[in-house]
Amino acid sequence: MVRDRPHQPSALVATFTFPPDLNGVAKASSTCARILLDAGWKVEIATAPAKTNRKEMRWRGARVHEFDVEGTQDDQQRRDAIIAGYRDFLRNGLWDVIIFEGYGWPLQLAVPLLPKIKAKKVLVSHGYAALRWFWVRKFPFGLGQWARSTLKSFSMLRWARYINRWVFLSHQCDFDAFFDHTLARFIRHPGIRVIPNGVEPVDYTQTPRSFRSAHHIPEDAFVFLCVAYYSQGKDQGFAVKAFRKANIPASVLVFIGTEFNEWSRKFQKMDDDIPATSKCGRIVWLDKQTREDTLSAFRESDAFVLSSKLETQPISILESMSFAKPWIGRKAGCIASLPAGVCVTSQLSMAKAMSKIASNPDLRSKSSQEGLQAASEVYSLRKNAASYNEMLAEILAAG
Repeated sequence: MVRDRPHQPSALVATFTFPPDLNGVAKASSTCARILLDAGWKVEIATAPAKTNRKEMRWRGARVHEFDVEGTQDDQQRRDAIIAGYRDFLRNGLWDVIIFEGYGWPLQLAVPLLPKIKAKKVLVSHGYAALRWFWVRKFPFGLGQWARSTLKSFSMLRWARYINRWVFLSHQCDFDAFFDHTLARFIRHPGIRVIPNGVEPVDYTQTPRSFRSAHHIPEDAFVFLCVAYYSQGKDQGFAVKAFRKANIPASVLVFIGTEFNEWSRKFQKMDDDIPATSKCGRIVWLDKQTREDTLSAFRESDAFVLSSKLETQPISILESMSFAKPWIGRKAGCIASLPAGVCVTSQLSMAKAMSKIASNPDLRSKSSQEGLQAASEVYSLRKNAASYNEMLAEILAAG
């Protein structure tokens, strides 16, 4: 008698960004796909073309489908054809589960189809600051975009019932980065789940090449590290000014971004314009670092700094915790609720926090242990995977 093979569950991960792109959502999306693959799922990825061309259309065995929706803004006919192709792709798919990573075009284009898609649908939020007003110089000063964004957010109340599980990174509800969580609680959505980001444990047995030696940083220098792509939102200039205000002898501030651009040049000029007599310490600007070099920078730094004003639950801070490094972060998203660090609201308060951490080894030791414990027990990839597997098993069992 030949027994039927057990059904292999299948999933589509729909995300506007995916490796080799380097950003938080790409990292979280690839982590999700990896969890599914490790659990024996058949996985496909629907995403945009990468900023650097993909060498192949497979990722760890998962097939990758590219839809250049955002790159065809100037060719409406071609854009319409790509959108139609994406929607046909969704209609014809035979997946058990579709996981939408964030509120980008993969979800927005799927909204009209949600009632008809048979697959179970999971929406993973990476922040939803629809009520945030971005001021611009020209009339009506950004208020038009704010009004459209606000109205669009309430349309969520109409289609959210077709989402089987709605995943948030934190229990926090507010009218900023977690406004979607506020709405979900307001309508008492039955599928709310809280699953924080997870990071891999650090292998301290590795002996990578020395980051300090590669960049001529003395062993006795106190190194602050900031890892974020150069942009207005990440606002490295905020950290530059705070570092110069702190004026810590024998200190170094290292910035690692994806690649230099107009914003990195603007931030560097900002530092160049500060009088040399007011400068104590050195700033190192880097781009295009390998993952190994970035991990080496984490390992050999003394504290982590994040000056971004637009965050939800930054993976970079969680990684610093896994390396037992104290952190200083600007208030954004749920940063204030994270352990092992200091949340600040101004350049002066960041400067004071830098000075305090650099001068207080007991504080660094206490924060390091708190961070390492939290990274192991709360924000670990192992726990993240277990939570996702439990949720997905629950969905499949519900039929």
